[in-house]
Amino acid sequence: PHKADGSRLDARFHQYAAADGHDLHHRCAGRDHPADGGCVIADAARQRALVAALALFDAQGVEATTIDQVRDAAGISVGSLYHHFGNREGLVAALYEDLLGRYRTDLAAALARHDHTRALLDAFITTHIDWSMRHPAAARFLAEYRHHRAVSDAESRLQQGTADFLRPLLRLPDKLHELYLFESQLL
Repeated sequence: PHKADGSRLDARFHQYAAADGHDLHHRCAGRDHPADGGCVIADAARQRALVAALALFDAQGVEATTIDQVRDAAGISVGSLYHHFGNREGLVAALYEDLLGRYRTDLAAALARHDHTRALLDAFITTHIDWSMRHPAAARFLAEYRHHRAVSDAESRLQQGTADFLRPLLRLPDKLHELYLFESQLL
């Protein structure tokens, strides 16, 4: 991470906000939608905070980024920021979980189209590289902050998410048998 001036941060924010996968008009999945659209606004504020945090963390690192900088870049109130994340550690954990969820969604979609082990491995590698190229700041954040204390505190949720992600792949006995055969050929 490097130091960036305000205009570069503003440009990064708009770049991330426009990037594929950052829906700033996200609706409340599975929740009632109040007539005034409050849930939509709250979720949009949360997404703006995540996008702003990614831009700032990428530009200057987590430790150098303040809650006020995220609030200013996202254009939200301090109350909204604390409501959604509690503190900076909560923001780091939420961003990590959000980005990891987006990565897993893309990966699962790619893997679901294949039945054989070699095709699965090719799809995994290709999708991983493609996702990292399309979302370089997100890929850097996931790699650099995997062992950050805020992420470590969320480890049980992350492990459950990994189990949920892998479960559909492990249910297919043919794939497991193929993988076992493929692995034994490598050894």
